[in-house]
Amino acid sequence: MPFWQQFSAIWCWNVIVSVLKAQGYYTIASHSQPGVNYNRTKGYADLGFEKSFFQGDFQDLAYYYGRGRETDESVYANLERWHSEAIQDTNQPVFIYNLTFRNHGAYNFFSEETYLVHVQGDYGDLTSTINEYLTRIYQSDMALQQLIEYYQESDRAVIICMVGDHCPDFAIELADEKMNEAEKNLRLRSVPFFIWSNQGLDAEEVEMISMNMLIPKLLSVAGVQMSPYYQYLYDLSVDVPVTTAYNTYFDVKGNAYSYEEDSEYRDKVRQYLYMEYNNLKSSERRDELFEVN
Repeated sequence: MPFWQQFSAIWCWNVIVSVLKAQGYYTIASHSQPGVNYNRTKGYADLGFEKSFFQGDFQDLAYYYGRGRETDESVYANLERWHSEAIQDTNQPVFIYNLTFRNHGAYNFFSEETYLVHVQGDYGDLTSTINEYLTRIYQSDMALQQLIEYYQESDRAVIICMVGDHCPDFAIELADEKMNEAEKNLRLRSVPFFIWSNQGLDAEEVEMISMNMLIPKLLSVAGVQMSPYYQYLYDLSVDVPVTTAYNTYFDVKGNAYSYEEDSEYRDKVRQYLYMEYNNLKSSERRDELFEVN
């Protein structure tokens, strides 16, 4: 994920935490690696999370063949415990942001006999790397299924939003040579996501959406009141579902535009950029745009 896209995403989390806290949510952040990494200990507190858990707070982390990255199953077991403790202690609705680590690179921890998935075809030196990556993805899918089955039995409303961070570093070497530059840029920055609830949701296929637009989408699904900022993003996403950090945005038909060129969406997109900038300017920030009544 490019630095500026990370920066933008961070401020998205800052706003969603404040919006949910204003509506009575207890907010938790967790990451199974040390909190000193990227100064998350301070960063999560600054974002407004009431409780943060890091590596030393996790119990019984497990590792596939004892190598590399902690399994999602063992991470989710801790998440379930914290959720259960939170709803017993606070009796509030709970929002948990959980950052996993299993599928983080590098992809050279496993050996041939431990691969559960094998890519079809020969990709030369990348074949082993791809097999390990796909094996980790398969394991994450199985862990996610278990998490969903656990919350299917909950007597409290639960919504899970799962979204990837970025594609693996070797993806650029696998890009189709027939892709033009615009398509390649979009594909290499794309990750899957889904939203699930134990309350039942109408099936909906979202062709593409950027991270900043995903958050108001999630709030809408959850039936949570949106701030004017998120309502603007939600309305904008109907016509412009993707804005990027590389001077391009896409309309609902997949047409690409630069931020400088004239289009029927130019003023709407610029208004969003002005609001985002205002959110960063603490001395001039218009709080009424980012808060709920």
